[in-house]
Amino acid sequence: LMYGAFERNKIPGIDLEIIFQLVESLVIRYLDEQNYDIAGELLMAWPLLNRKWTPAASFALNCLFKIEERVGFLPAPGLERSKIDGAEQEEKRTYIYSINYHTVLVMGLLCSVMLKNPLCEETVSDAVSYPDKWRNKIENEIHTGKDVHWYEFYQSLDSVQKEQLLPMLYQVCLTRWIRDKQYGDVKKLLDLNNDELHNMEASRQARELLQRLSISAEGIS
Repeated sequence: LMYGAFERNKIPGIDLEIIFQLVESLVIRYLDEQNYDIAGELLMAWPLLNRKWTPAASFALNCLFKIEERVGFLPAPGLERSKIDGAEQEEKRTYIYSINYHTVLVMGLLCSVMLKNPLCEETVSDAVSYPDKWRNKIENEIHTGKDVHWYEFYQSLDSVQKEQLLPMLYQVCLTRWIRDKQYGDVKKLLDLNNDELHNMEASRQARELLQRLSISAEGIS
């Protein structure tokens, strides 16, 4: 991404479209894991390469801004509220500075590259068509899953904005189910008859994972 930012041209042998799909998948993963360090670093890709913000990237960026506005800083993954609540002011400040310096640095870098490179308008994608049973399953997984900051902000969106983020929810489910080894659900999700989802880099890698697992199982048997 840095080479691409310096050159501002297509890099021989590297497909930037695929790279951006990978970056967006990682943004979604780390937003769901509440690792704002890495999510913030990855979001620099859009202003560095003057790309239009995708709905998922734009949503993730707004989540980071809202979290920082609420807390006063972008919290690090290892931040423990128990060491802040009830602590003396000096002790609280020392702890926050020691554990949180890098996310503050990342947020500063992200804001600086956004100021240096004019923000592009958000890309508006076509609505995604899910079969009702899988739309419900995906939304139910998100609703009953772990308590994450981004879901609170997602709930405040209108129906059109939520529709734009359905591919993001799809990738959240894909990532969670792979992590939890729910490969049957992964396969059913991949079998959705939708070209946009089928052609995602995240879907391609998930299919390759299932193929490797199948080959491994056959070798063991």
